[in-house]
Amino acid sequence: MDRRLLVPTAALIGGLLVAGNAQANENLTGVYATVSGGYSVMDIDIRDGGAFGDARLDGAGASGASLSGAIGTSLVMGRFYGAIEVYAGASTADFEYRVGGDRLKLEAEDFFGIALRAGSEVRSNMVLYGILGYQSTKFEETVTIAGNTSSGSDRFDGVRGGLGLELASEDRVFARFEYSIIRYGSETYGSGADAVRYQPTESLFSVSAGYRF
Repeated sequence: MDRRLLVPTAALIGGLLVAGNAQANENLTGVYATVSGGYSVMDIDIRDGGAFGDARLDGAGASGASLSGAIGTSLVMGRFYGAIEVYAGASTADFEYRVGGDRLKLEAEDFFGIALRAGSEVRSNMVLYGILGYQSTKFEETVTIAGNTSSGSDRFDGVRGGLGLELASEDRVFARFEYSIIRYGSETYGSGADAVRYQPTESLFSVSAGYRF
């Protein structure tokens, strides 16, 4: 497991161990919907079979904004807070690599996932929690070699971990501030000498507004 995922995983497990006898906070309990805006910074490890001069790039950069929506449900038991949600959205993060007239461009597009949240109500209507989940993101590849351009797309599946803060109000409106890391598996575009393998790792900063029904 990526070491950067250890902290949110520990926070998630720690939240499950929190116990108490207080009444559930209705402002943190129930079915909800959110809208989120974020900014992604991606490190992309690239291994080239020869098309770009046998390039090996560790941590090539990509960045861009994202917008998503989610539906989920949450509850409070004593001071323990737990939630599960499904979400979907789109990203504008992209990366371009050139060698002479040859070019590799990688663009993030739509994504979807499922996330678990667990933590503790540290004070009234304020929750600190860890995030653990799964995310699938579609990337569009465009490759130009010797004047010939081809394109295609692949879905990358990844493990998501993160930390977050939720602030709820008495009228069931709430806000979230989150930092997540998504560690994707690798995919290969092309074959033989033209094959290019890449593996993104995404850092996502997001702000959400939500309402509990």
